[in-house]
Amino acid sequence: MRMLTRSILPVLVLASLVLSPVARAQGRVHLWGFQRGCERLLDVDRFVEKKLHSSTQPVGILLSPNGKPLPPCQGEKCAELLRRSCQAGDGRLLGGQVVQGRNVTRFRLWLYDLSTGQIAYQDDYNQSYDLSDAFAAQAKALIDRPNFGPALGARPLYCSAGAAGYDQGAAESRGPLYLTVYGEGKHRAALHAALQQQLESLGRSPQPVTVESKTYTSDILEKIVTGQQNARILGAQVKKDGKVELFFFDQKTGLTTDKAVSCADCDRDTLISQAKQSVSELLEHCFGARCAGNGQPPVEACEPFPEQQCPDLDAMLGSSSSAGPDQDHLSPKTARLLKGLAWGAFAASAAASIGLAIANPLTSRDVQDRRFDNTLAGPAVAVAGVSIGLLAVAIPTTVIVNRAQRSSASNSALVPGKSALIQCPN
Repeated sequence: MRMLTRSILPVLVLASLVLSPVARAQGRVHLWGFQRGCERLLDVDRFVEKKLHSSTQPVGILLSPNGKPLPPCQGEKCAELLRRSCQAGDGRLLGGQVVQGRNVTRFRLWLYDLSTGQIAYQDDYNQSYDLSDAFAAQAKALIDRPNFGPALGARPLYCSAGAAGYDQGAAESRGPLYLTVYGEGKHRAALHAALQQQLESLGRSPQPVTVESKTYTSDILEKIVTGQQNARILGAQVKKDGKVELFFFDQKTGLTTDKAVSCADCDRDTLISQAKQSVSELLEHCFGARCAGNGQPPVEACEPFPEQQCPDLDAMLGSSSSAGPDQDHLSPKTARLLKGLAWGAFAASAAASIGLAIANPLTSRDVQDRRFDNTLAGPAVAVAGVSIGLLAVAIPTTVIVNRAQRSSASNSALVPGKSALIQCPN
């Protein structure tokens, strides 16, 4: 048994050294939450918590002491508030913001390591994903592969030249591309030929759609791509009034995006030219939850992230400051010191007075045929007077200090203090 223990012990030590960084990396994630401007996205918070939480990756939403959501906050400032409230020394703090534009939704997520003080960011965008799903995908990517570094500027990182962290494989593996042009418009055949030529010039030889329909529902689209992987369908419905309704379907995500071309008084060539331009925009559409690295981002995706200072956060910071060291507050230690000094001085003087009174009869003596009695009576009376004065100070001091302590306790209950800003996680 002893030999077995000796052989296993080094293995256990080595395993602990190897696994301890992993365990630290998989520490609890404190979810501050996500925001759009100064609006907290509570449904997104709960969705992300549910998606990310596991036995190996505990995730919990931070709340105020009364159970309400915390105000919108970004990065290191949130970590500072958490530290003031909970003395949190490990784990990671997660939050982020979203900016929804006309065709693009931009994300900036941040992950703060409470043990090292480092922060990692995740800038990305998408064009067609549900907000909750997109946040969950962005957060998982950031937690799994954080890139800790300096704070970012307002411009999204994926728009910078040579953004190494966002080159995740420029394009996903492409599947077949199907083309269908249908409807009752007189330019149907010409548009079909033009679109086929356009796709071939881009290196995407389209396959014909064998399922004919007046309307292409999701069931029909799924039927067309049955047995394929990463297939896409480009469709154009030509109408009699000079309109062309375009759609672009992605098999992998099951999502569809569309565009309309309206040119009632246009000739055939103008209508086809406008349709081809819209098709070019559709082909660049990103269906994934994470689009950075999938080619050149659209102009809208590269607009700077706005910097917001929200009033609820200002109020929270004000409460935190008022509860800091500059606040008028009598601590128990200070109260004990003041009362101890007052009563200690009284006790010392009273003891000295009593000692002098006891020693007084012992001090009688004869000097040159003269007898001296009660030589310490005067000092004993003087010290007793000092004791009475110190007692007169100690009693009101005790009353004042006790009253100040009760007032401080009352103020601590009414004004959020350091421990009252955030409900600390278990």
